[in-house]
Amino acid sequence: MSLDSLPPKEKLKRFGQDIIVWSEMNPRPMPWNNLSDPYKVWIAEVILQQTRVAQGISYYQKFLEKFPDVYALAKASEEEVMVAWEGLGYYSRARYLHEAANYVVHELNGEIPDHSQELRKLKGVGPYTAAAIASFAFGERIGVVDGNVKRVVSRIFGIEACVDFPDVHRYIQSLVDEVVSVVPSADFNQGIMNFGALHCVPSNPDCDRCSFQGYCRAFREDRVVELPVRKKSIPKKERSIHFGFYMSQGKIAIFRNSSNDIWRGLYMLPQVEKEELETSETSLSPMEIIPWVLTHLNLKIHIYELSEYPESWKENEDIMMVKSKKLGNFALPRPLRLFLNRNSCKLEAK
Repeated sequence: MSLDSLPPKEKLKRFGQDIIVWSEMNPRPMPWNNLSDPYKVWIAEVILQQTRVAQGISYYQKFLEKFPDVYALAKASEEEVMVAWEGLGYYSRARYLHEAANYVVHELNGEIPDHSQELRKLKGVGPYTAAAIASFAFGERIGVVDGNVKRVVSRIFGIEACVDFPDVHRYIQSLVDEVVSVVPSADFNQGIMNFGALHCVPSNPDCDRCSFQGYCRAFREDRVVELPVRKKSIPKKERSIHFGFYMSQGKIAIFRNSSNDIWRGLYMLPQVEKEELETSETSLSPMEIIPWVLTHLNLKIHIYELSEYPESWKENEDIMMVKSKKLGNFALPRPLRLFLNRNSCKLEAK
């Protein structure tokens, strides 16, 4: 298919109608379905940016319990927001969300913008999130384009170019915008995302029972496995991190990571350099080695139990001793939280 022109409008209309019919026949109950509250739609979309739906539902519900509206979110401290976000990863989402909530409250009198172009002015709100909020909460006739949408559209319309390229993304955006100009945008957008998530999945889609067999080019040409075309993934880097676990009189040493490295803004166990571990006279006992996968890194986390407070830590004013029972008030990286939970008996004993 040429990127110079869109398919005929009648074909796009049929596609849109068929997606909505499929969606009605295959409902996917989720707590944010059919919402008209822009704040709740906003929270749901930000959580789902890098989080699976199954995991996101419980976080969405807990987040709204703690911050039921934009005023409550803006009033909260960044630390409170980060603690509520703990476990979701990609913590910049939480920081940007908090910053945007403050902007809405203090600069926009608490009114969340009702148009996608204005929504994109909010910190952390990109084209997809803006389109989703505008469509679901305000009925704007704009299509959403996420990975599911790219996959469905590229297969049905036979898009052979790499969907990660900007010009191809813009083409797909134009295509779905054209569709929602003739069918209800919220119904279509939710339907096509669900269709991609449940039926037209990346591997082994159920083509034999697909409503779109009649005009899906990928199916007709036996190219379902080939589409969509994606950029080749870059191999992840390998990295080791060494943490020291020191506890005394019911308190544990932690510090707030202010660097631009991974887990910025979270509290962590203080790090110890490998060279220091090899030469230190401090008694060291390895507790755990935890493999952990991030988007761009394969981590190997080494945690050592320290019997004495290292000399190098005494020069670091950011390290503090916190009561183990108070650790729930601090946002920690998921692997460290799981490590501390596994060693809760040791924490209580000390």
